[in-house]
Amino acid sequence: MKTLTTTDELQAFCEEAAKHPYVTVDTEFLRERTYYSKLCLIQLAFAGDGETDAVLVDPLSDGLSLEPLYTLFRDEAVV
Repeated sequence: MKTLTTTDELQAFCEEAAKHPYVTVDTEFLRERTYYSKLCLIQLAFAGDGETDAVLVDPLSDGLSLEPLYTLFRDEAVV
């Protein structure tokens, strides 16, 4: 499983994920020492048997935009 830390890596994964009927998503938040919960980890996967079918996304990486993920979430062809 690979950890994605750049927008380009996330874009490539989301483009591949959009070819599948569904994507699984799990998130982890930091709720201690913060007034609002802070997104700290996103886990994504789609059906397959390859090493790149499941990834971790580090939303705290400098310069990482989650826009490719938002685009995938808006895709009505993908659950």
